[in-house]
Amino acid sequence: MDLERQLRADVDVRIEVAFGREYADRFPQSFIDAVVSDVRETSAFEEGYYNSTDIQWALARTVLALSSPNEI
Repeated sequence: MDLERQLRADVDVRIEVAFGREYADRFPQSFIDAVVSDVRETSAFEEGYYNSTDIQWALARTVLALSSPNEI
């Protein structure tokens, strides 16, 4: 599996853990894309790695950006 696909799979898992399967399935693809983009931009993704904290923080930043766009 390439790193991009692995990242997307890891983001899906993190969202399921955070929100439960019944809600995780309701997140639009654009939300997943935003979290993935954040991880790519703020982690060592281009060097070939990222970690669960990178995903956790990207998820938090994405949720906060959507819930309070004027605050971030």
